[in-house]
Amino acid sequence: MSAEKVSIHLANILGKNLEKSDEEIAVLNYGLFVIIQAVYSIILILVVGLVTGLLKELVIISTFSAMMKRYAGGPHASTPNRCLSIGILIATAFAFLCRYFIEKLSIHHVMIFILVVIITSYYVLYLRCPVGSKEKPLKKESIRTRLRKKAFKLMNVYSFIVLSLCLIYSIYNNYLIKSILISILFGIILQIFTISKTGENIVMGLDKYLDKLYKVLH
Repeated sequence: MSAEKVSIHLANILGKNLEKSDEEIAVLNYGLFVIIQAVYSIILILVVGLVTGLLKELVIISTFSAMMKRYAGGPHASTPNRCLSIGILIATAFAFLCRYFIEKLSIHHVMIFILVVIITSYYVLYLRCPVGSKEKPLKKESIRTRLRKKAFKLMNVYSFIVLSLCLIYSIYNNYLIKSILISILFGIILQIFTISKTGENIVMGLDKYLDKLYKVLH
């Protein structure tokens, strides 16, 4: 059962028992939906991570990408389930790339990679942030300015974390530090990619494909 159906069912039960108005039930439904969808996301990430052997990478990539998405925005699929499926699919692809980079990059290449990712991220944020969707068009300038400032502040925090981990890795040459560092970078890349025009087109293309697949199967 989808998170939307579960939240509606629970909201109606709780609303009737607590004698809430239709408006209060709608608010309750939205809150429950957010919580249930988050639980679904966590469970799916853990399952996919364990099955693919990419648990650490997938958790870090998804976490850092999701935190940035709160402010940078990005495209949304036509349904919550499709949005979740596409998000996990793309994050898993990035996790495979991440594992390859962890194994192949030397310390010097890691440093170059960091500089490229940070500079590119600030540039794309400057050009595109925040990116709205049909559900959240973000037309109000005050809201856009607030989200933009928060996105850049978070990017500053990310940069500090990445550079600090790079310093630690350069001193101790620890594999775990390296894997965390590169996973964070791919989490940043994932969100920057999704707010780019190319990323937006890919998400929308996958949404249309899943819609056709759903119609065929049903």
